[in-house]
Amino acid sequence: MNDERIDWSLIPDYEDKPMKLSELTPEQKRIAIAEACGWEYDESMEMWLSPSDIHFFEWQIPDYLNDLNAMHEAEKTMSEHQWMEYYSMLDSITNRSNGKYWGQTRKMAPVFTTAAQRADAFLLTLNLTSL
Repeated sequence: MNDERIDWSLIPDYEDKPMKLSELTPEQKRIAIAEACGWEYDESMEMWLSPSDIHFFEWQIPDYLNDLNAMHEAEKTMSEHQWMEYYSMLDSITNRSNGKYWGQTRKMAPVFTTAAQRADAFLLTLNLTSL
């Protein structure tokens, strides 16, 4: 996993990286996660190159905000240290929104997070945005 920040100037239609999570559009979040997972924009073909070197159109990039399977693949790219921070971030996000999930204790709350909550925690953990 590459811990470098995204060069937002390379992403088409995005001039500057928004500083706050609340300023990112769902599409910007999706592209930021894809880039963090190794996807690259190929300007010569105007397509995205997956980590497995297959070209895709932008609409074919995984839907990290709505697909838990896609987020599971993104989570696999994190280091052990990032996982600890990520879990803490998930705990913080779930307790900010609801506090308890189906009577579960606070420590279990991250297990019940949505794909969108995991996407936000992923972006924050990798320092790609801030609160």
